[in-house]
Amino acid sequence: MTGSDTTRARQTCTPQRIGSLREITPKDIEDAVTVHTGNRVHGVHGALRSLFRALKREQVVFRDPARNVSATHVKRAPRRIPSDHLAGLLDRAPTAIAKAVVALVAIHALGSTEIRRLHLTDLNRSAGRLLAHRRGYKHTIYLDELTLKLLSDWLRERAER
Repeated sequence: MTGSDTTRARQTCTPQRIGSLREITPKDIEDAVTVHTGNRVHGVHGALRSLFRALKREQVVFRDPARNVSATHVKRAPRRIPSDHLAGLLDRAPTAIAKAVVALVAIHALGSTEIRRLHLTDLNRSAGRLLAHRRGYKHTIYLDELTLKLLSDWLRERAER
């Protein structure tokens, strides 16, 4: 924590008007959490919830002001690959399966484990859907025309061999 973060946290977390922990409101908790960014938001929020849960259990405070306060963390989506780069990757892929894998990774953000777990029965070409197996559940992926064409080309090549 930098010096300016510490100063802002002190100013926000310990306003002059609070003389006891019983005077802390949910607004004070929100203010203390919003000072932080990134993973620190969850750490501060969790610590405050733990603190007030323990204080309530020990009957130091009568209500838990952190109970209904939620901390949100914005997780940025990965950037899209520009279409000219994607076309270049597809041109360099030597086989039909390689082109299909490039499309699944670049367009639909499937990981290597998810691609390895795919079965032929997971692909529904008529509906344009693919079921990806993820940690205990199946995720439906709606395929675009390019990916569907590449998967069909791979299946055609596979049947010919």
